[in-house]
Amino acid sequence: MISKSKLSKEERKAMEEYLEYINMTRKGYYSHWCDEHLEDEYNKFAKGSAS
Repeated sequence: MISKSKLSKEERKAMEEYLEYINMTRKGYYSHWCDEHLEDEYNKFAKGSAS
């Protein structure tokens, strides 16, 4: 079962900027990540802050 997530450019940009902001990471750090990795990382923090 392979679910390939294809993020739009806008979605990717939003996730990258969010992660850079909360992790205080340098600009462009997440740009080389694949969609799945980026999404996993984003969800980890998005869900974590909700609980």
